[in-house]
Formats: sequence, C-alpha cells, structure tokens
Amino acid sequence: RKIGKIVQSDKDINLAMIENGMCWYYRHYAKDVDPEDRPVYSKAEMNAKATKLGLWSEPNPTAPWEFRKKNRKKKRQKKN
Repeated sequence: RKIGKIVQSDKDINLAMIENGMCWYYRHYAKDVDPEDRPVYSKAEMNAKATKLGLWSEPNPTAPWEFRKKNRKKKRQKKN
C-alpha cells in the first residue's frame, strides 16, 4: 500500500479531509507520513471528533480497517 500526501495550490488536502471529519488519520501508517505532519494530523482528528464533524457525527463510526476485517470474515463464512 502506498501512502501519499495530496497537495493542491499549496493546500494539504489530506489535512483538510481530516479536519472536516471526512477520513481517519490511520496511525498504523504514521511511519510513512512526514514527521512534521503526524502531530498536525493527529490534532486535526481529535478536533474533528470533539466537534463531531463528518463521520464523527455518527454515534459509532466504523473505521475502514475494521469494516474490511468484518467483511473478510463474512466472505470466508459464506465460502464454507
């Protein structure tokens, strides 16, 4: 899996998405994120959670990795 930073007109789109609650800051891949961006992304996610923006407005949002994990188990069960 490749991790990238999207920048448009000098704006960090990754950060904008996190700030607006449109995605998670996936700490599993933090080592692949610029060290200067890590605390900024983390704080942006905490702020989005605290203000219930985007996906954080849901009572129990499901992280993408948890969603995939559940669906893998379901697919395996169907095959058996």
